[in-house]
Amino acid sequence: MQSCDLVNRYLRPHSPSAFLRVVIEKPFGNDFDSAVALAHDIRKILQNDEVLLMDHYAGKMGIRGIASFFERNQAVLAPIWNDLFIQSIDIHMTETETCEHRLEFFHDVGIIRDVMVNHLQLVLGSVTSLSCSGSNCQNDHLRFIQSMKQSGQVVLGQYEGYAHGNHELSETFAATAALIGFISGHDQWKQTRFTISAAKATQQRRLQVRVRLNQKTHSREPPCDVRFVVHEGSGSSGERIELNCTSFRHVSPPQGWEAVETEESTLLRPAATNQEKKSWELGNTLSAYDFLLAEAVAGNHHQHFMNLDQVLAAWKLWTPIVKIAEQVDPAAPEHEDDIKQVVRYAIGAEEWTYSATTRAPSSHEDL
Repeated sequence: MQSCDLVNRYLRPHSPSAFLRVVIEKPFGNDFDSAVALAHDIRKILQNDEVLLMDHYAGKMGIRGIASFFERNQAVLAPIWNDLFIQSIDIHMTETETCEHRLEFFHDVGIIRDVMVNHLQLVLGSVTSLSCSGSNCQNDHLRFIQSMKQSGQVVLGQYEGYAHGNHELSETFAATAALIGFISGHDQWKQTRFTISAAKATQQRRLQVRVRLNQKTHSREPPCDVRFVVHEGSGSSGERIELNCTSFRHVSPPQGWEAVETEESTLLRPAATNQEKKSWELGNTLSAYDFLLAEAVAGNHHQHFMNLDQVLAAWKLWTPIVKIAEQVDPAAPEHEDDIKQVVRYAIGAEEWTYSATTRAPSSHEDL
């Protein structure tokens, strides 16, 4: 807050043609109430359109590739990118790192606050909004977040030996993995199931979105899906889009990407280029922060940044889920009830829970 106040007092331009944009990197608050209080204080100082809430995942090449893929293939995708054709959208993120070197920080945050409220909610928004431009983009994302409702059990996990030797932290539970199911009241997505999961200390580092099409609408084909791999392995490499449906065989790759045809699928991936180095780049490649800050200066911020209403809607959705995770009894290593399922998993596990697919919600009766 102090930084926003100082910017407003001493850096606000006075020219009629000038503008002010203040970029605030998420996380924004730690629950709905704290986010509301923070937004209230910021709105006393800055106008809504002067506040750009940044999640660096929005600048990742894999996320930008999804937006470009949608933009360049509107004619093919628009008729089928809805609940009549799409059965489910599953977002799964796994990391190899444990919490060993930031245990006290992570214990207060947990996996849901750490990556799901912000990063993975953003990823879901990127694959459910087929087309958006200007302020309509933020409005579309806001309407979708407001339409979401948690459904089914909350599956929580903690890797074995998480707080080994730390008696104080062992007295409370912090999830290092979670799987949450959602349904939506949005007209475009009422019959589609959504699953978001994340886990630390697993075998592989990967962030993938799997879009499964209804078998009945593609009865002449084997099971059909689209996979968006945002990152895989070390660093920020591994971005690609995998299409195993014949109806997607002739789509255009995202700008700057190339298409590789195989017998089973079409693979879209970034083309190898010698990128011209600019003075504001961090190293030899354009970082997510480089891209986002350049877009903010250029005025292209509606597609890549959240506004205060969006982040408040996200916290309203996720805060009850956070509270469920925080109420887990650490003395019960594994248990299950109507609201939640708690599992333990080994460090380096390939699958942290085998109940992910069976626990995904399927009912829309309570919307």
